[in-house]
Amino acid sequence: MWLPAAAAVVFILDFFTKWIALRDLHAMPGITIGLGDFVMPSPSLVELLQTAPVYRVPVITGWFDLYLQRNTGGAFSLLDNYPFVIMGVSSVAMIWIYMWSRKLPKQAWLARLTMGMILGGAVGNLIDRVRFHFVIDFFHFYRGEWYWPTFNIADCGIVVGVAGFVYLSLFTKLLEPPEQPASDTASESKPEDQA
Repeated sequence: MWLPAAAAVVFILDFFTKWIALRDLHAMPGITIGLGDFVMPSPSLVELLQTAPVYRVPVITGWFDLYLQRNTGGAFSLLDNYPFVIMGVSSVAMIWIYMWSRKLPKQAWLARLTMGMILGGAVGNLIDRVRFHFVIDFFHFYRGEWYWPTFNIADCGIVVGVAGFVYLSLFTKLLEPPEQPASDTASESKPEDQA
């Protein structure tokens, strides 16, 4: 229950914030991006979005802007020229997360929550790659010439989920397999051949 709920919350928040960012932060006069256009973009819209100028909206001047970016690479724009590698690795990771989470003990709900956050973020970014050939990023923190790579809600879900998973792995026993009762070897005698 926790994994699908967390995945759904991260995915839905990510989906709608990306639509709002794309709708409000592109600088293409006369182009309106409705929800239907965002869900099923036409090839001409995708081509237009790949090169369209964008707005940068200061939220906290000198620190934080809403700034539409098209990330064709992975985390921190790694593997920029290898989109199919990124999609393949993402798909394998999502399958692994789902399969592994099914093996967790019932009391490990917090681990399922963290795995759901990672899964929801991975699905959100993968869907962007399939539809637009880039991931929509728009949170931009900076100070002077220094800046943190632009990110989105899916990235937040992945980072918080991974941090939670690392914490659970290092500082709790929630991820350890349940202990098996010790078998009594004296009571388990092998039948003797009576030939």
